[in-house]
Amino acid sequence: VLKSRQLKRYGLDASGTLRVVDRGLDALEGRRRADGSFPPGGGRTALGQTGLALLPFLADGESSRTGERPSRVVAHGIAWLRAQLFDADATMRAEAPVPELGMALRALSEDYMLSYGHLAPGEAARRATELDALAHVLGQAQREDGSFPGSDTDVRAAVWPMWGLQAAVHTGAIDVPEEVPLRFRAWYADADREQPTVAAAGLLLYRELGAAFLPEARRQATRLLAAADASEADPFLALTAGTGLLLHDGESFRTWNEELGERLLDALDARGMVRRGDEVGDTALHLLALQAAYRSY
Repeated sequence: VLKSRQLKRYGLDASGTLRVVDRGLDALEGRRRADGSFPPGGGRTALGQTGLALLPFLADGESSRTGERPSRVVAHGIAWLRAQLFDADATMRAEAPVPELGMALRALSEDYMLSYGHLAPGEAARRATELDALAHVLGQAQREDGSFPGSDTDVRAAVWPMWGLQAAVHTGAIDVPEEVPLRFRAWYADADREQPTVAAAGLLLYRELGAAFLPEARRQATRLLAAADASEADPFLALTAGTGLLLHDGESFRTWNEELGERLLDALDARGMVRRGDEVGDTALHLLALQAAYRSY
């Protein structure tokens, strides 16, 4: 009921959207492997793909301790991520591309928040230690100029680690060194903010950018995205721009979705998977964009 109310509030087809999301989650569930992970694809390893694939389930309220899906997709996926990333003493043991570690941190943090009241104190403490260890690795990966490996050519390489760190801080279980957002602000100030993906990143990560980003830069980014051709948005831009606009300007979010919503729905076939692109990763991104109106960030 709450999901429908939020979707209708922004002029979206509530029943149709929820049916498509549910079908997409069913389709993703069918792609997971016996060990709880998802197969590599879209240039991502199994670790990044699993972290990304879990996010739309978490957005729909599933967690490793709660949810209605009897197969417990999130529980098995989170267990697999933790086993891949951490040793018995909760120290990091896996190496992976920085964006993929950001995806994993986002998934682990959201699950921690959704599951917290159902975790025994010892497990909650262990998971908090794991989040801190992974956040530390991401902080260490940031360059002095605030960028991350790969972000020189693809802004997504900076968005994923920072979005993961944002979620980890939001749990209340860890703190991130002050220099991490400070360096990120410096990098963003030098980035081409006329690019829609960069503008969307600013709206999505406005907390990390701090007061200097507001209010004029926020208004500029909102105007740029509102004027952009949403029908040309790739799934990552659809997710970041839609979420960013929702956080700052409900009317701009409504306008964006009036143009984009039907295209997102049509991009998924009768199985619930994307018609083109990586079936797991791109389907997850499409679902996250459709869930933006009712997902908690």
